[in-house]
Amino acid sequence: MKVSRFLRWLPVFLVLLGAQKALAAAPFTQFGPCGCFWDNSTKNYPQNSVTEGLFSTTVRYQCGYLCKDKEGRTHHLLADHEVSYRGKEIGNEVVCEGLAYPAHDNPTGEGGRWVNYFWDGITRAFDARQSASPTLQHWSQTACQGSPLLQSSNRGMTSSEIDQFRSEVQLPAFARNKPQEKVSAKKLDPKMKDLCQLTPRQQLFIEGQSDSDLCSAQKVSSMKSRLEQIRLRHLIVRDADESLQSLEETTALLLCPYASSIPSLASLKTLGDKLAKPLSDHRPDLLQEFACTLGLRGMSWSLLPKALKDSFEE
Repeated sequence: MKVSRFLRWLPVFLVLLGAQKALAAAPFTQFGPCGCFWDNSTKNYPQNSVTEGLFSTTVRYQCGYLCKDKEGRTHHLLADHEVSYRGKEIGNEVVCEGLAYPAHDNPTGEGGRWVNYFWDGITRAFDARQSASPTLQHWSQTACQGSPLLQSSNRGMTSSEIDQFRSEVQLPAFARNKPQEKVSAKKLDPKMKDLCQLTPRQQLFIEGQSDSDLCSAQKVSSMKSRLEQIRLRHLIVRDADESLQSLEETTALLLCPYASSIPSLASLKTLGDKLAKPLSDHRPDLLQEFACTLGLRGMSWSLLPKALKDSFEE
């Protein structure tokens, strides 16, 4: 690993090491007897919930969970939480259990932060007996007595599953009242139409589909955030390996039918130029696919960066 790359990622490693206690305490599990997951809507802050000390800040808050007892009955529990952290809040401290907020490198240091945290959009189950909340621990003493610990799992709860369990405790459905609207591919301008040979995933995008695990209605907010992170990261030109990785991820995200809100075409033009320059002598097929993907997102041939245009030349 190059020294410069190591130094760029060093703040992320340090923050990750210091943030472990702030992340959701209970490990992700399969959902079953004594399993709980966030109810998708409830997070409260009681009066005087924030206490600022000399060296740390303590926050008390409540999250709503849907839990199964050992008899298979569903309960809606309002659980108390308390976390402490040093310095300023960075976004992954005061979270409900079962929600992951992975870190993303922010080398520009915008806002005084070298990392940003974004919820990955997945609601996962956990075992109440392994919760950091005293409320859930107390409930589990009788509700889970004799039940084996749940096995680990990283599978998320679907919207329909969450609504099913909400209905069992007389909570209204929270899964989207209507599906996330899908993006309609733009018509390629004449020049791009002549040059673009659509790839299978571009054809799926035109049909409002995708074969990528990145693309789902549940992950739409994290997709928007990740696109913006890639754009900020490449305000300066990176090396070929890093640009290739970001080019692949950006293309996949832009071909997500649910990613309706993306950076402006002007921002994408700048990003396309930064990504393409280190790759001008590598993988013209990927540069062409990226250029045509921008076209499907509404960019005309005249707006394409020169490096992307040059990839079409034999």
